Amino acid sequence: PTLTKNHGIFVLEEYQWHTLRYELGLRYEQQSIDVRKSTQPNKNHSGTSASVGVVWDFADDYNLGASFSRSQRLPVAEELYAFGPHAASRTIEMGNAQLNKETSHNIELTLRKHQGALTYSLSLYQNRINDYIYGKDTGQRPGADYRVIAYQQDNAVFRGAEGEVAYQFTNGLPS
Repeated sequence: PTLTKNHGIFVLEEYQWHTLRYELGLRYEQQSIDVRKSTQPNKNHSGTSASVGVVWDFADDYNLGASFSRSQRLPVAEELYAFGPHAASRTIEMGNAQLNKETSHNIELTLRKHQGALTYSLSLYQNRINDYIYGKDTGQRPGADYRVIAYQQDNAVFRGAEGEVAYQFTNGLPS
């Protein structure tokens, strides 16, 4: 058993100038995990995240956005201290009390049509993460279709595209 206390403070600012909207975000987070009934060590982590973005309304109903961020994610109690079966995922999880925070550097570009019956958005992104936390399959199979995973860290890069399309067929339901 553990008791996690997490406190954060953040600020988000936005400034509009003609067809450009500038956005700035900053967050500081402090986390403590107190271990109960175990010899495992307590953990204290802190993290700072920052983001900057710009949105350009280049035509009626359309905009183009770009954002850059540096984010930190703190390890949670399960990643640090897990030691046993997890029935929902049919795994036996092995925590790692030596885990540190993740730090990611991200860039995203987004095109949006945000007015009218047809709306859509398309985003391209890249996230470079130092010390990415993940459950690695150890290859051990203790039985009953369970597999053993051990939490560890390594660098990772995620690249991708996301899209959304919506169409409004009516202006509402009759009363």
